Amino acid sequence: MRPEDLWGQAGVERRSGSLNRRIIRALAWITRAKFTAGSLVVIRHQGEVLLVRERYRDRDRWGLPGGYWHWRECPLDAATRELSEELGLAKSYSSDLAFIATYPQVGTHHIDTLYLLEARTDRPIVRPTSHEIARIEWFPQNQLPSLTNEAELAFELLRSSDQTIFNLTTEEAQQPAEDRSGAADPGDPRG
Repeated sequence: MRPEDLWGQAGVERRSGSLNRRIIRALAWITRAKFTAGSLVVIRHQGEVLLVRERYRDRDRWGLPGGYWHWRECPLDAATRELSEELGLAKSYSSDLAFIATYPQVGTHHIDTLYLLEARTDRPIVRPTSHEIARIEWFPQNQLPSLTNEAELAFELLRSSDQTIFNLTTEEAQQPAEDRSGAADPGDPRG
């Protein structure tokens, strides 16, 4: 056997090994879970909820302010940024955002993180500051209009959560939990 033949044989083996690695990588990428992630915010003030109507999708239904996370952005930062971009709310509201849950959207590869902003004093002054938002309106929380799937799921989650935040009046929300129930919380180590 000549040296050129050996070299040619090694080159074939090298190429086939490279091909196998590329196939394995492609299969791994195809089968790897892929998803998107976003943050949504329920803004409440004295029994009313702020909803937005988007310009480009679900134009006939109302949704919650929020959006996708940017690369390497945490959910709270995304929620704060979206409130600023879509509604013109100051970033100082980020300290008032209460985490509710992180959950998957049904039938999609999307995960949302839900926050609640309970405006305890004045109603936040909002205005559409993004071309994405066509309208902004306050609705009584017990008379909500036709909602997007994302908003329906978020409100359902709020209603069924252990935190009875959604059903509290503003006065009740400002009181400590033990004052609202009249009894101590059994999980509270203080008794």
